[in-house]
Amino acid sequence: MSGAVVTSSLLPDTPKRREDEYLLQKAVCQLLKFALPPDAEYFSIPNGGLRHTKVAMKLAATGCKAGVPDLCVCWKGRAIFIELKADRGRLSASQRQMIDKLPYRGCEVLCCRTVDCVYTGLMELGIPLSDKVRLT
Repeated sequence: MSGAVVTSSLLPDTPKRREDEYLLQKAVCQLLKFALPPDAEYFSIPNGGLRHTKVAMKLAATGCKAGVPDLCVCWKGRAIFIELKADRGRLSASQRQMIDKLPYRGCEVLCCRTVDCVYTGLMELGIPLSDKVRLT
C-alpha cells in the first residue's frame, strides 16, 4: 500500500502574527468574562480570515463590513469596540477608516496590544471591572 505521510513539519505554518492575535483575543475574552459587571455583555465580530469569493459576497450582502473591530462591549447603552493587534500588527486602511467613523456614530473605540491595555482602557471609560481579576 503506497501513500503519502503528512507530518506537521510539512504543513504550512500559521502566520505568527495571526496566532499572536488569536491568543491575545482569547486572553482578552477571559478578562471580559470574569471582570465585566453583570449588566455588561461582550461579543466578538468574526470578520477576519480568508474566505472564498462567494462566501465573502454573501457575508457582505448580510452586513459584514471590512474594518469592524474584533470585540464589542455593551454597557448601560454604550458600545465600546476593541481592536486588537499583536506586537507588530498594523491597522489596515479599512480598519483605520472604521475606527475613525465609529466615534461619530456615538461609539467608543480602544486599540490595544495587551490585556492590560484593554483593562486600563475600560476602567478609564468608567466601566467598573471586578477587582478580583488579577493581570499577570
